[in-house]
Amino acid sequence: MTGFDKEFMEHFNKIRGLDWTGLDLWVFGGIVSNWNTKDIDSIIIGDRIPEGFLKSIYKLGPWDITYTNEKNSIWFPGDVPIKITFIFSSIWQTK
Repeated sequence: MTGFDKEFMEHFNKIRGLDWTGLDLWVFGGIVSNWNTKDIDSIIIGDRIPEGFLKSIYKLGPWDITYTNEKNSIWFPGDVPIKITFIFSSIWQTK
């Protein structure tokens, strides 16, 4: 995969159908820097993650994913800047 190419979109569309209520998905690393990469570095931010949610995502593609409920925990002033891209929110999800 290189950036948000066709392969990335295939993996993203697989997880898009999950119930993302109250959750946001952010990606970072190689995928947002247009590097050729084999996985998708990502983080889910939200108040509560349903049991088994991460396992469901791992089954649907090469996701290197973690979860936090701390919205300010992914980067702090003074840290080495990282490029991070917000790609999905439960507010866009239609049932």
